[in-house]
Amino acid sequence: MRRLRAAPALTRLIATLAVFTVIFSWADHHWGENARAVSSILPTRGVHLPAGITVGEDRLLLLAIGIALTFALAQISRRTRFGLATSASSRAVASPRRRASRQT
Repeated sequence: MRRLRAAPALTRLIATLAVFTVIFSWADHHWGENARAVSSILPTRGVHLPAGITVGEDRLLLLAIGIALTFALAQISRRTRFGLATSASSRAVASPRRRASRQT
C-alpha cells in the first residue's frame, strides 16, 4: 500500500478491496463455507423496553462496554503524554495543502 500513497483515492480503494477479496477467498477455501454455531459467553435473555421493544442483554452489555471504552480512550487521548504525542504527530503529518494554507 505504500506504493499507492500518492495514487488517487479510487485506486487505493480498489487495491484495498482486492486485498480483502484475496484474503476472504483464502479463508473461505481454508476453513470452508459452513459456519459453526458457538455458544455465547454473554447472557442472551431479552430485556423489555418501553414501546414493546425487546433487546438482548448481550447487546446492551456490548453497548455499555463500547461507551466505557470510548470514554476511557478519550481520556487517555486528552490527559496522557501518549495521547498528546499522538495528537501532535497527526498534526505534523498534515497534507501539504493544509500546511500551505496555514502559512499564508
